[in-house]
Amino acid sequence: MANSILRARAPGRIDFGGGGTDVAPYCVEHHGIVVNAAINYYAHGTLEPRDDREIHLNAIDLGQTEAAARVDALTPEGPLDLIKAGIQRVAPDRGFTLSTYSDIPLGSGLSSSAAIAVLTCSLCTHYKTGSFDQAAMGHLASAAERDDLNHWTGKQDQFAAALGGINFLELVGDEVAHQRADLTERTIRQLEKNLLLVFTGKAHLAGDIHLDILADYKNKTGTVLPGMHGLKEVGRLMRAALRKGDLRGFAALLNDNWGYHQMLHPSCSTPELLHFVQTGLEHGALGAKVCGAGGGGCVVYYAKDNERPRLVSAIKKLGGHILPFSFDTEGVVVW
Repeated sequence: MANSILRARAPGRIDFGGGGTDVAPYCVEHHGIVVNAAINYYAHGTLEPRDDREIHLNAIDLGQTEAAARVDALTPEGPLDLIKAGIQRVAPDRGFTLSTYSDIPLGSGLSSSAAIAVLTCSLCTHYKTGSFDQAAMGHLASAAERDDLNHWTGKQDQFAAALGGINFLELVGDEVAHQRADLTERTIRQLEKNLLLVFTGKAHLAGDIHLDILADYKNKTGTVLPGMHGLKEVGRLMRAALRKGDLRGFAALLNDNWGYHQMLHPSCSTPELLHFVQTGLEHGALGAKVCGAGGGGCVVYYAKDNERPRLVSAIKKLGGHILPFSFDTEGVVVW
């Protein structure tokens, strides 16, 4: 049991290919393939031990506080529902004060919620046992969100936050086979040089569209199932392209992913998002896709060599906010 103050951080992520195939029932019936990368935008947390069993929560960026007499008195609802669900999954046997904030923009599609969930589970597990396993925290955070809060989610976001790095994930039912990409330094430098991450200024989808997607998937008469198959193939091909250092192929697959993504639900795309993507492709981008669920949030572009400044200028004229980033290689850490 920790007796000193614990601090932690967990990264957000960019989903490059295959996102959505990590969600049941698709990953159960067909298995999913996802390529994503953790980036240096973080959820942060500080856990201060108490001598009683009380739990005090302070979400600094949300302006929300809450307290309970003990872990089992927490009610997993409201703005802090994911934090409380994570705490109850771990169930530390001594009280604490947990303060959190995030520099991952809310509504960006960069997985701020999974980062907070992984952060909470890791801090509480370290507090309770003195250590934690990163992959286990990915599973635990996913269970808190999916099973306890009944959110429709897969595991790619949680594993990016837990493991860090550029990841190749295969998702079969509840299992996650994860491989670090182990790309060459040249490939990583080229990615960081030519990728551009832009927040459109409008929050990504927060509506309850998953029932529509599930209905379409199950009746197999619409576009969801072929869209999912296409996304999975993009993940497979993108993994191969990155291993070979074929970044033109990688960029083209960003375009393919965005095309298949739009087959999942009409609200994944908006005229504004299409304008952002098309403007980028007309001003130096080889490839582009929307991050996360779509409907808003961030767009990630891959620029032609030396065309990034022209791309930046065009996107700024649309009102896009450039989010400079580098890859996170550590995943969740507690100190």
